[in-house]
Amino acid sequence: MKTLLVIFLFLSSLVEFAQAPPESDIWLFEIDVTDKAILLKKGLNATNNPGYDNQPFFTNDNRQMLFTSIRDGVQSDIYEFDLRAKKTSQITNTKVSEYSPMVTPDLSFISVVVVEPDSVQRIWKFRKSNKKNEVAITEAQQQLVDASLDSVGYYWWLNNDSLLFYKLTSPHSLWVTDLKSKKRVFLANQPTRSFRNSGLKKFIYGIKDNDQAQIRQYDLRTQHSVLITELNLESEDFIWHQRLGLLKSQDKKLMRFDQELKMWLELADFTSFGIKKITRFAFSPNGKWLAVVNMSKD
Repeated sequence: MKTLLVIFLFLSSLVEFAQAPPESDIWLFEIDVTDKAILLKKGLNATNNPGYDNQPFFTNDNRQMLFTSIRDGVQSDIYEFDLRAKKTSQITNTKVSEYSPMVTPDLSFISVVVVEPDSVQRIWKFRKSNKKNEVAITEAQQQLVDASLDSVGYYWWLNNDSLLFYKLTSPHSLWVTDLKSKKRVFLANQPTRSFRNSGLKKFIYGIKDNDQAQIRQYDLRTQHSVLITELNLESEDFIWHQRLGLLKSQDKKLMRFDQELKMWLELADFTSFGIKKITRFAFSPNGKWLAVVNMSKD
């Protein structure tokens, strides 16, 4: 009975971590950005692989895109796409599943959420070799970020010593943790899976309420948050762009929140590329690349 309960909680906690996640591909676009729009220059289905390809993250040197992929129907590993060579390489090859690849703020590691053999979900990290013909990372080469930090669904680095994490409590909750002092601050129950830095000592996050979500900005200096706007939960993917501000996905489009008009305005339309539904998106640090996750099949 206990085993069945663990399996049930794991499968129901995160849609993307389920046994049969929806089929998706990652599209890459070369872009130009203005104050109010994105010009799509070139588009490429970078993964074009049956199954799950998701959670794109650009490296700080703007040369690679890390992503999560399931290529055997069960096991998820981390891959990278070289933006210049247009080539995909496998980064991890383990018996456990890794999700949510990111480069740590000190640029020394790649961090991931690992679903461990007993279904515990914690954040691990590893150093990636730059040697040619490198062997993919194994479990033995990974190290825990914080052994006491468990039940992690999603996370985001705020700086070298602190991060936001979505904890699989009942109800799910959002926390800030200091990795040095081990101090943790509760932020909210029923968070969205999206939360990001939004400036110096600030970050954005969402709180679900039925079919809506409040998008709030938290100031670490004052330890208070303010309401920015609300959005419906057909897609709970939103980010903060340094130039464009608050952005979200909506079906086949990206939308920008206009602070003066207090309205969501169209930023880019991907219909002509055959994209059906955008479930995630990410910009490269230099602003020249945009990754869009297309849910190609329901």
